[in-house]
Amino acid sequence: MLNGLVLDFTYAGLYGNGKMTSCQMHLPMPPRQTTTADFFNPLSHRIEETILSGHAVYPPERTLLTSGMTLFGVESLFRGEVRLNTPELKVRYQVDPMSSFWRG
Repeated sequence: MLNGLVLDFTYAGLYGNGKMTSCQMHLPMPPRQTTTADFFNPLSHRIEETILSGHAVYPPERTLLTSGMTLFGVESLFRGEVRLNTPELKVRYQVDPMSSFWRG
């Protein structure tokens, strides 16, 4: 973390073979007078809503798709970046026109 130079979470590192990798996550950081970002409040609110209502408050298909894409991406890398068939990801999902990320 390069506080004062970069406002996002940024990482750079070397693999054992000398190749470099880097990652920058664009995260909405808190104002300077606070010490932690409020990333988990919306998630906690959605968990509470789900428990109280007894059903998922956002489409579970979205979780299946994002988790599945991550799983198959990592599996492809593990196998040497091969192409994988993913019939498990043939899921119908209609995106809500309004983001649900910060509605909490």
